[in-house]
Amino acid sequence: MTRLYFLTALLYITTGCYAQQWTGRYDCREQSVFLLLDFIGNSINIPGQEMLGSMPGYLGHDKSNYIWMIVDADVDGEKTTVTMINDMGSEDCTASLTYTNDSTIVMRHLDDSTIKVAESNKWKKLPRQMTFTRRNR
Repeated sequence: MTRLYFLTALLYITTGCYAQQWTGRYDCREQSVFLLLDFIGNSINIPGQEMLGSMPGYLGHDKSNYIWMIVDADVDGEKTTVTMINDMGSEDCTASLTYTNDSTIVMRHLDDSTIKVAESNKWKKLPRQMTFTRRNR
């Protein structure tokens, strides 16, 4: 009976740590962009896009309201493949997110499309690889 309690407690601890891994806000200060994620609960409501319902997350820009919505997330342990579309629905992109440690995610583009955000009335192309760090609460 003690083993059963121990295994149940261990299961709750490991799933709790796993769930925390893919939730929260992550910032890339070099590009002034951020990721807001909840791959476990899919409970992110995107500002101005509430009619679409809850999503796994989005990539936003600190200086504009232009966003890339994450519409699909295939979580496989430390690596996740996401499908993103811009807020107008005119472009899409596939990227991989890899957890490198407890507070850092590396995002890499997997296809030829480019993620662009509006900055100072111009389109700014984001690099094909970006590093995001977890925001302190």
